[in-house]
Amino acid sequence: MRPLRPIVLASLLIAAAPLVLASAQTPPPSPSATPGGDTFGIDLASPQHPTGTAASPSAVALGGIGWVRIVADWAVLAPTRGAYRWTPLDAAIRQAAAAKTHVVLLLQGTPRWAAMTPDAPASVWSRQPPQRLADWAAFVTSITLRYGSRVAAWQVEPSLDLADFRGTAQDYVAMLHVVRTAARRANPGALVVAASPGGFDLPYMQTMLTKNGGDFDAIMLYPRGRRPDEALEALSTIHARILTDARHQLWMYGRQDWGAPVQLAALGLAEGVTREFWPALDPSMLTAMRYLGGARYVGPLDRGPGIVALMFEKGDTPTVVAWTTGEPQPVAIPTIGPAAVVGASGQPALVAPGEAGKITVGPGPVFVTNPDRALVDEAARAAAQGPLTAVVDPAHDFSHADAVSAQLGPTDDEHGLYNQRLRALPSGGIIPVTVDGSPAVRTDASTEAVYVYFMLDNTFAYFNNGRYDFVVTVEAHRASAAQLVGFNLMYDSMTGYRFTPWQWVDAGSGWATYTFRITDADFSKTWGWDFAINGAGDRKENLVVRSVSVQRVAAGVPAH
Repeated sequence: MRPLRPIVLASLLIAAAPLVLASAQTPPPSPSATPGGDTFGIDLASPQHPTGTAASPSAVALGGIGWVRIVADWAVLAPTRGAYRWTPLDAAIRQAAAAKTHVVLLLQGTPRWAAMTPDAPASVWSRQPPQRLADWAAFVTSITLRYGSRVAAWQVEPSLDLADFRGTAQDYVAMLHVVRTAARRANPGALVVAASPGGFDLPYMQTMLTKNGGDFDAIMLYPRGRRPDEALEALSTIHARILTDARHQLWMYGRQDWGAPVQLAALGLAEGVTREFWPALDPSMLTAMRYLGGARYVGPLDRGPGIVALMFEKGDTPTVVAWTTGEPQPVAIPTIGPAAVVGASGQPALVAPGEAGKITVGPGPVFVTNPDRALVDEAARAAAQGPLTAVVDPAHDFSHADAVSAQLGPTDDEHGLYNQRLRALPSGGIIPVTVDGSPAVRTDASTEAVYVYFMLDNTFAYFNNGRYDFVVTVEAHRASAAQLVGFNLMYDSMTGYRFTPWQWVDAGSGWATYTFRITDADFSKTWGWDFAINGAGDRKENLVVRSVSVQRVAAGVPAH
């Protein structure tokens, strides 16, 4: 199994309250009424995380929410071995019961007494897996027996971010198996939810489903740092090629500060996400919940490149949510009577006058609440053609190309291989130069800008998974002396990020080319890029690169 990859994700803690030893107290009662909406959930607010939403009946009813996620921090609940302090958690679950919601208990944290390195800082030992799995099993057994049918789902760790979990994949799988076993004994109907690394680590998901699928019912995604178009590519691939069984569910956690919350919420539901959790009920999420909560995704409306238009239906009431990836433009969405359009804020949006049957749509999402019924049939026909995918401009479609390339300089000449947009990365701020009359770029060891990052166009390669080999050709300027300048490739493989062997740049004048064949590429932009030229070992002379190309060849077939 691949190593866990770091991301950043906020953890949620239970409401602060005086901690009293309460192992003999009566657990809170089970909710007596059927929860409301089943699509969206919220995180319980606490003084530590005020951006969450209070699980009061009025707040939950406002959004039609059926799920609340509550943290059960082992370190807080059991600061000493064998003595549990249940009072705050009991109170939180009573709140959820009063709001008539399903409860997800998020199990996280490790007490100091159970940690692998208790002498380390608290930020380390509290996020480590336990030194003894038996200690974890004792805690899990106690909490599952205490709350039993009051908990609808158990999630293990908030994410597989280094800031949240400092163990290996094997550690995590062992902890997950313990929860599955205990949850089945306490409440056979409860779900077990596995965490995943942030962004979209597709090989990790495939490995978990293939090797450990029996230990969980749903896997939680975190689209942190992903634009809507990138999220669409990942979700579409997961839907079509990874999560193809009927038993496992796809869940998603989103945050408003990650950007484009309405677009992410809509795309998630369109691509098979069963349940979404958001930490706050701001106007944008209340609007999304109003129109999408409990709605059925019908299908997409093809309106050309750069336009996303998705049809949902709640009962007999259809709604189109639409936005563009660029400038505003008129979109053909005929309506019954004058167009009724609502913005993400929940307020009516002004519709610019124009051609009948068209609505001007921009990057901000809008809900068209009275679309013509014929559009429902159009969307259903489109959905029957396969999973939702972005409409690609033919000028930027590299699906049939043998190779992609980039000429580097102040402004790159890019043909399906992109570096320019990645120069904003801290270690990717390479310097444009002119050498031997040619534009190029060089690394800068003095500022740690030692990586030349690249991403491949998604139409050329995405989640490769053994379908092709890739031959990467790098054109570099010769070094002033032997074994003074060198590099290798760091690339996104199917088993984590890996390095090719080190390549010394020949000494002399002019340019030299070097090729690397990659046979285990993933190329699904797990960290936002596919591969990098790594010049981190060069301290006496910087690496100068003029061009890079990537050829796609059948596995085992010689390149040409």
